[in-house]
Amino acid sequence: MKYVGSLIGEGKSRKVYEYLLDPNYVVKINNESFTEFANPNRCEFNVFQLLDSYGLSELLAPCRMEGEHLIMLKTAPLPKGVYSVPVVFCDRPKNWGMLNNRLYRIDYGWNTEYIDNQLVIRKKISDIDLKKLSVIADKIVFDNSGKIVTIPLLPEVLIKVFSTTMPMIVD
Repeated sequence: MKYVGSLIGEGKSRKVYEYLLDPNYVVKINNESFTEFANPNRCEFNVFQLLDSYGLSELLAPCRMEGEHLIMLKTAPLPKGVYSVPVVFCDRPKNWGMLNNRLYRIDYGWNTEYIDNQLVIRKKISDIDLKKLSVIADKIVFDNSGKIVTIPLLPEVLIKVFSTTMPMIVD
Protein backbone atom coordinates (compact mmCIF):
# COMPACT_ATOMS: atom_id res chain seq x y z
CA MET A 1 0.00 0.00 0.00
CA LYS A 2 1.70 3.09 -1.26
CA TYR A 3 0.00 5.51 1.12
CA VAL A 4 0.69 3.67 4.40
CA GLY A 5 3.65 4.93 6.41
CA SER A 6 5.09 4.01 9.81
CA LEU A 7 3.07 2.39 12.55
CA ILE A 8 1.82 4.99 15.07
CA GLY A 9 -0.21 2.79 17.41
CA GLU A 10 -2.45 -0.22 17.72
CA GLY A 11 -5.43 -1.53 19.60
CA LYS A 12 -7.32 -4.78 19.88
CA SER A 13 -8.91 -4.58 16.45
CA ARG A 14 -6.77 -2.21 14.35
CA LYS A 15 -3.40 -0.67 13.68
CA VAL A 16 -2.88 3.03 12.98
CA TYR A 17 -0.30 4.25 10.49
CA GLU A 18 0.94 7.54 9.08
CA TYR A 19 -0.93 8.54 5.91
CA LEU A 20 1.79 9.34 3.38
CA LEU A 21 -0.52 11.31 1.07
CA ASP A 22 -1.31 13.88 3.78
CA PRO A 23 0.53 14.20 7.13
CA ASN A 24 -2.63 15.66 8.71
CA TYR A 25 -4.33 12.24 8.56
CA VAL A 26 -3.77 8.66 9.70
CA VAL A 27 -4.75 5.30 8.18
CA LYS A 28 -6.56 2.74 10.34
CA ILE A 29 -6.25 -0.85 9.13
CA ASN A 30 -8.33 -3.68 10.59
CA ASN A 31 -6.51 -6.69 11.98
CA GLU A 32 -6.73 -9.70 9.69
CA SER A 33 -9.19 -11.52 11.95
CA PHE A 34 -11.99 -9.07 11.12
CA THR A 35 -14.41 -9.64 8.26
CA GLU A 36 -17.13 -7.61 6.61
CA PHE A 37 -19.45 -8.75 9.44
CA ALA A 38 -17.11 -7.49 12.16
CA ASN A 39 -15.45 -4.49 10.56
CA PRO A 40 -14.30 -1.82 13.04
CA ASN A 41 -13.42 0.66 10.27
CA ARG A 42 -16.80 0.37 8.58
CA CYS A 43 -18.51 0.68 11.98
CA GLU A 44 -16.61 3.84 12.84
CA PHE A 45 -17.34 5.38 9.44
CA ASN A 46 -21.05 4.53 9.75
CA VAL A 47 -21.24 6.14 13.19
CA PHE A 48 -19.54 9.27 11.84
CA GLN A 49 -21.98 9.50 8.92
CA LEU A 50 -24.98 8.89 11.17
CA LEU A 51 -24.06 11.52 13.77
CA ASP A 52 -22.97 13.94 11.05
CA SER A 53 -26.42 13.63 9.44
CA TYR A 54 -27.89 14.88 12.74
CA GLY A 55 -25.30 17.66 13.10
CA LEU A 56 -23.68 15.89 16.05
CA SER A 57 -20.26 15.00 14.62
CA GLU A 58 -18.30 18.05 15.79
CA LEU A 59 -16.54 16.03 18.52
CA LEU A 60 -15.68 13.13 16.21
CA ALA A 61 -12.45 13.17 14.25
CA PRO A 62 -13.61 13.36 10.62
CA CYS A 63 -13.00 10.22 8.59
CA ARG A 64 -13.59 8.61 5.22
CA MET A 65 -13.22 5.13 3.78
CA GLU A 66 -10.66 4.17 1.14
CA GLY A 67 -11.49 0.57 0.34
CA GLU A 68 -11.42 -1.19 3.70
CA HIS A 69 -9.07 1.39 5.24
CA LEU A 70 -10.25 4.32 7.31
CA ILE A 71 -8.57 7.69 6.78
CA MET A 72 -8.96 9.91 9.86
CA LEU A 73 -7.81 13.36 10.95
CA LYS A 74 -4.56 13.10 12.92
CA THR A 75 -4.59 14.50 16.45
CA ALA A 76 -2.14 14.76 19.36
CA PRO A 77 -2.65 13.07 22.74
CA LEU A 78 -4.61 15.11 25.27
CA PRO A 79 -2.57 17.22 27.65
CA LYS A 80 -3.28 16.84 31.35
CA GLY A 81 -6.45 18.57 32.40
CA VAL A 82 -10.19 18.23 32.81
CA TYR A 83 -12.37 18.06 29.71
CA SER A 84 -16.13 18.18 29.28
CA VAL A 85 -17.20 15.28 27.04
CA PRO A 86 -20.50 13.55 26.23
CA VAL A 87 -21.44 11.02 28.90
CA VAL A 88 -21.59 8.16 26.39
CA PHE A 89 -17.97 8.84 25.41
CA CYS A 90 -16.58 9.48 28.90
CA ASP A 91 -14.55 6.30 29.16
CA ARG A 92 -10.86 6.50 28.25
CA PRO A 93 -8.80 9.61 27.62
CA LYS A 94 -6.72 7.65 25.09
CA ASN A 95 -9.82 7.57 22.84
CA TRP A 96 -9.57 11.35 22.52
CA GLY A 97 -7.11 13.65 20.80
CA MET A 98 -6.52 17.35 20.36
CA LEU A 99 -5.77 19.49 17.33
CA ASN A 100 -5.58 23.30 17.33
CA ASN A 101 -7.01 23.40 20.88
CA ARG A 102 -10.03 21.39 19.74
CA LEU A 103 -11.08 18.09 21.31
CA TYR A 104 -11.83 15.12 19.01
CA ARG A 105 -12.98 11.59 19.70
CA ILE A 106 -10.58 9.39 17.70
CA ASP A 107 -11.94 5.93 18.51
CA TYR A 108 -15.72 5.69 18.33
CA GLY A 109 -16.64 2.83 16.07
CA TRP A 110 -15.77 -0.64 17.24
CA ASN A 111 -18.20 -0.76 20.14
CA THR A 112 -20.91 1.15 18.31
CA GLU A 113 -23.33 -0.02 15.65
CA TYR A 114 -26.34 1.32 13.83
CA ILE A 115 -29.00 -1.42 13.76
CA ASP A 116 -32.72 -1.06 12.94
CA ASN A 117 -32.91 2.68 13.66
CA GLN A 118 -31.04 2.28 16.95
CA LEU A 119 -27.55 3.40 17.92
CA VAL A 120 -26.21 0.39 19.83
CA ILE A 121 -23.17 0.88 22.03
CA ARG A 122 -21.63 -2.43 23.03
CA LYS A 123 -19.50 -2.00 26.10
CA LYS A 124 -19.34 -3.27 29.62
CA ILE A 125 -21.14 -0.80 31.84
CA SER A 126 -19.37 -0.39 35.18
CA ASP A 127 -20.90 1.17 38.26
CA ILE A 128 -19.13 4.44 37.45
CA ASP A 129 -20.50 4.33 33.90
CA LEU A 130 -23.98 3.73 35.30
CA LYS A 131 -23.68 6.87 37.43
CA LYS A 132 -22.55 8.83 34.42
CA LEU A 133 -25.29 7.41 32.23
CA SER A 134 -28.03 7.95 34.82
CA VAL A 135 -28.43 11.55 33.67
CA ILE A 136 -29.72 10.27 30.33
CA ALA A 137 -31.29 7.03 31.58
CA ASP A 138 -34.74 8.05 30.36
CA LYS A 139 -33.36 8.10 26.80
CA ILE A 140 -31.43 4.83 26.67
CA VAL A 141 -32.01 1.12 27.24
CA PHE A 142 -29.65 -1.36 28.89
CA ASP A 143 -29.76 -5.08 28.17
CA ASN A 144 -29.74 -7.70 30.96
CA SER A 145 -26.04 -8.48 30.54
CA GLY A 146 -25.05 -4.89 31.33
CA LYS A 147 -22.95 -4.79 28.17
CA ILE A 148 -25.21 -3.15 25.63
CA VAL A 149 -26.74 0.31 25.66
CA THR A 150 -29.34 1.11 23.01
CA ILE A 151 -30.14 4.70 22.05
CA PRO A 152 -33.21 5.34 19.87
CA LEU A 153 -32.28 7.28 16.75
CA LEU A 154 -34.61 10.18 17.20
CA PRO A 155 -33.17 13.67 16.78
CA GLU A 156 -34.30 14.87 20.22
CA VAL A 157 -32.83 11.75 21.89
CA LEU A 158 -29.49 11.97 20.09
CA ILE A 159 -29.20 15.67 20.88
CA LYS A 160 -29.89 14.98 24.58
CA VAL A 161 -27.49 12.04 24.71
CA PHE A 162 -24.60 13.80 22.99
CA SER A 163 -25.10 17.18 24.65
CA THR A 164 -25.20 15.74 28.19
CA THR A 165 -21.60 16.09 29.31
CA MET A 166 -19.46 15.41 32.32
CA PRO A 167 -15.82 15.93 33.25
CA MET A 168 -13.12 13.56 32.03
CA ILE A 169 -9.81 13.85 33.87
CA VAL A 170 -6.52 13.33 32.05
CA ASP A 171 -3.60 12.90 34.42
